[in-house]
Amino acid sequence: MFGFVLVISAFIVNLGPTIIAGRNISGTLDASAILAFYDHPLFAGIYIYWSLTSFYLIILALALRYALKEAEASSLTELLIATAVALVIVEAVLVIVQSAVQSTLITIAGAYAAAGSSAARAGFEAVALSLFRFWDIMWNSLLYWVEAGWLLCFSIVVLKGRTSAHWIGWVGGFAAFLQVVSAMAIPLNFPAGLTFPGNLALAFWFIAVSTSLIRLKT
Repeated sequence: MFGFVLVISAFIVNLGPTIIAGRNISGTLDASAILAFYDHPLFAGIYIYWSLTSFYLIILALALRYALKEAEASSLTELLIATAVALVIVEAVLVIVQSAVQSTLITIAGAYAAAGSSAARAGFEAVALSLFRFWDIMWNSLLYWVEAGWLLCFSIVVLKGRTSAHWIGWVGGFAAFLQVVSAMAIPLNFPAGLTFPGNLALAFWFIAVSTSLIRLKT
């Protein structure tokens, strides 16, 4: 169930602000465009909600750990599962951090709009650009490496065992590869749309794993 919630939440959080603001600013160094994008107080609720969904990710990972560890007990699988869960927790922390950074950008955008002097506006622009660049690299590059890591670990365990259908492991491995490709979007200045196939594959993996866990439970 949590996998379905994560997929729906991801589409809301990633597409909602872009639809409302009417643009995608990932990769930009234009401070005015960044501040214009975040000048929507409604975004605050979206980002707070997204930070809470990080706990859904941890619960899903723990449920998958329990299902796999019970049936696929070995030193290698235990190491892979422990590594995967640790990386999921790292991602959950990064989700909370990035939500806090974006909430801060909303506050800065509001203060920028109300600033009365050019010096104050220039200061807000500098801070906003620094924070946004930090968020962009963390969210649209670093996080993909973390996702690729836990996806690959879980997928290897699935492929080695008999608990879940092996095609779920192949989907996870393919999604991990696509996340590595997505991680190179900012360093190599690839189009932002390049990350969509990886995110779609990850969403499909979440649904497949959730369905498999529900079947195992029943």
